[in-house]
Amino acid sequence: MKRLYILILALPLLAGCLADYSDVNVINAASLEKYAMQTMIQNVILPVEALELAIDFDEYLKKTDEEKEKDVFFYGNISKEEENEYVIKIDFSKFSDEYRTIYCRLNTKGCSLTDAGAEWEYKNFNMYGNDFSLSNLDYSFTLPQDSKLTVMAEEESTWALTFDEHTACRMKMKSKNDSLYEWLIEAQGKETTTREISADFGTSGNFTIKERSIKANVKENIYSGKFNVNIYKDGEPYDYCYLTFTPGEMMKSQTSR
Repeated sequence: MKRLYILILALPLLAGCLADYSDVNVINAASLEKYAMQTMIQNVILPVEALELAIDFDEYLKKTDEEKEKDVFFYGNISKEEENEYVIKIDFSKFSDEYRTIYCRLNTKGCSLTDAGAEWEYKNFNMYGNDFSLSNLDYSFTLPQDSKLTVMAEEESTWALTFDEHTACRMKMKSKNDSLYEWLIEAQGKETTTREISADFGTSGNFTIKERSIKANVKENIYSGKFNVNIYKDGEPYDYCYLTFTPGEMMKSQTSR
């Protein structure tokens, strides 16, 4: 039987899920797993989505006017608010049977993401939809107010993404075949609350996300690897949840409860 997750993502996640160790909010294996999944989505899946969108938009900006008019993905779905700043709003259901919408405000700083040292900035990044590999996973994500998501070009085919000073994701494009990407991902972060509860989290070993076409205009992300969350109380180990993703199989979790 498939497991159903309904996730509403917003920072700070830890305070809402783990800070209150009481009889009202019981911490158990299911709640630990939910928090770990939320954290993985925020720090792995969403950076992939943000980077892919940025790379595709970078390629769109380089097209001629005639080529842009033939682009069903971006043409008619963007507006330029200020110099180098664009608002992008895409409803994917218009040209596929994928339920997903993206709304973002993106500043390109007047450079290309293929330029060494280039830095783009998302001032808004909102996504709603259904996860591609666990087709039973719905999610909603809104970048917190006054936050920003930064995309920085490192070496060739490698980018670093940061949400704030506490989270970072480094992504390397391993290959590109028929406009589908394969990513090798390193993600690390930490989170604290005012109740002496903290967590560190991240990928462990090789973590990859592959895209494959499952039918026309629809993609499926295939996750492979481990994502670990360790939770501390008063600086001491208290709880943990380790997630293992294998293509073609259900996600497995190991928790402290």
